[in-house]
Amino acid sequence: MNKTLILYKSKYGSAAKYAAWLNEALQGDIKSLDAFDYNFNNYDQIVLIGGIYAGGIAGIKKLKKHMSALTAKKLVVLAVGASPYDEAAVSKLKAQNLQEMSGIPLFYARGAYDEQKMKLIDRTLCKVLRKSLTKKDPAEFEPWMKALAEADDGSYDWSDSSQLAPLIEYLKVSMQ
Repeated sequence: MNKTLILYKSKYGSAAKYAAWLNEALQGDIKSLDAFDYNFNNYDQIVLIGGIYAGGIAGIKKLKKHMSALTAKKLVVLAVGASPYDEAAVSKLKAQNLQEMSGIPLFYARGAYDEQKMKLIDRTLCKVLRKSLTKKDPAEFEPWMKALAEADDGSYDWSDSSQLAPLIEYLKVSMQ
């Protein structure tokens, strides 16, 4: 069968953009996690693409509820965040989100940051966090702190389909 399902949970659009690009490359099925019926019977591989919000990967909790239906499937997660790639940060993200799902690969792609598109609560949180960073030594910033400090109130889109290359290669090899 070797059929791939691409599920995505996108709050501001970057995860959906990566899902569409991945679907172009793999020709699988693509579904919003919110509209999916959780019938995995027709699929061998499941790719969850979710944005990173407050250290969590969007969609992971819903997927965990259905792990019993995924035991014979290959599951891969792509996290989409505003920070540049950082090995230590991705390892921490994996430990925080996939500890009960050992062996599931986690990939990372950089998305976008646009406070004008954010809901009031998210925009307020970002501004409070950015203000708190002014009291810290920039040399001690974690990657996400540096990215937030540099983002100011602007609109940035670092999304690039080439960031999917390692994930696409992984999926093509695992489908053989």
